[in-house]
Amino acid sequence: MEDPVTPSDARLWQKVRQKSPTKQHKEKPSAVNESSAQKEFENKKMQWAQIMVFCLTYAMYSSMYFSRKPFSVVKGMMAKDLNLTTSDLGNVDTSFLAFYAVGQFTLPQLGERLGARRMLTLIGLTACIASAIFSSTSSVIVFLLFNGLSGYMQSAAFPLCMKALAPWFPARVRGRVLGLWTTCQQIGGVLSTSFAGYVAVTYDWETTFFYSAIPILIMTVALWILLIERPEDIGLTSPAAGSKKTIENEAEQKVASFWEVLNIEGIRPLGASYFCIKLVRYTLMFWLPFYMAQAHGLDAAQAAYMSTLFDIGGIFGSLLCGYLSDTVFPGRRLLVSVGMSIGCALALLSFGVLPGMSGFTLGLMLLLIGIMVAGPDSVLGGASTQDMCERSGTSDTALSTACGITNGMGSLGSMIQGPLSAFLVDAFGWNGLFIALGCVCIAGAMAVLPLGLQIERDRQKEKLKSG
Repeated sequence: MEDPVTPSDARLWQKVRQKSPTKQHKEKPSAVNESSAQKEFENKKMQWAQIMVFCLTYAMYSSMYFSRKPFSVVKGMMAKDLNLTTSDLGNVDTSFLAFYAVGQFTLPQLGERLGARRMLTLIGLTACIASAIFSSTSSVIVFLLFNGLSGYMQSAAFPLCMKALAPWFPARVRGRVLGLWTTCQQIGGVLSTSFAGYVAVTYDWETTFFYSAIPILIMTVALWILLIERPEDIGLTSPAAGSKKTIENEAEQKVASFWEVLNIEGIRPLGASYFCIKLVRYTLMFWLPFYMAQAHGLDAAQAAYMSTLFDIGGIFGSLLCGYLSDTVFPGRRLLVSVGMSIGCALALLSFGVLPGMSGFTLGLMLLLIGIMVAGPDSVLGGASTQDMCERSGTSDTALSTACGITNGMGSLGSMIQGPLSAFLVDAFGWNGLFIALGCVCIAGAMAVLPLGLQIERDRQKEKLKSG
């Protein structure tokens, strides 16, 4: 027979029941606050890490121009002091571009194995050594060999910077982030040219090469010490994770071969388009001052200052393309590139068919062309290539190699622009050159238009399924 429950027992039980929820109620906010504080700490930690990785890779790639630009600044001084011919100087330029193109097809796979931090450090040290050797030799053969070696190693710098940035930023902001990041090409070019010009005038060409190695060494050491390759290395989750085709078991991943990467959907069209865009961009970089001196009667200084409008336009073009592809036309990065390529073509064709322009109109056209050509240039070899790797589920195993292939095909365009431009100007004049460049821009747009439309169709299908 069960013991009867007394009134005192019932009152005691009621008190216990009343206290228990109160205790739970008091503990719950504490757990929530703890979780909220932890999440806020991780968000701040992620933001600081993102800023650090962005700034380190930005400054590192900018510093590469301190090994590329000084030679173009001191060519005249070297030709006079060493009795070098124009052909000798041209061969030194070609050695860099040729090995740069070869390296972009072959070297990024080594970067996949060694990692971005180690490989970028090796690249920086090689560039420093090459610059130091340039400052202490007078042999054309030595210039050819070490400029070629420097070009070969630097060919992997851009793909490896893309690899370092990839895990830190989600796809929804990739266009803006890489649009801002690619301005390092214009900033690095302006800073290195100004620095080399000042040192050359103040001292001599030998000192120019030696001092130009110092910024590279500083950034190489900083990157080696500070670069964090993956968020997981500091206990964070990658914001780029979550792609539907991402391979989950990283232990089973292996580096994709060159031919496997070449067969990834979209890599070949991206490379073909980048070939066209880089051919146009490098032609304008190398020939605009000469064109303005010949066709518009400007002196060397005026032509140089006027040509910087093209670089300034490039900064705005990179930022504009990133903003449009992320915010105004999200998911349509290639279609934005197509539109800007056609805009560049129209501007170039106007150079070839319109009568002589005033100085103000010429400046506006250079600014516009710089904006339009920099847009596709900023996304084809980086953000769009990364999109294709994520689309195929190979972003962890093939990104450096994929960027190497697209940038390598682009470098082939920059390599052939010299003799091709000279031939076109001799045969058809400056108008013929600009008309040809306009047609090349249209070809670049057409190369990726079917891919861009296919991605848009797939995006609409996904939207209908999820809706």
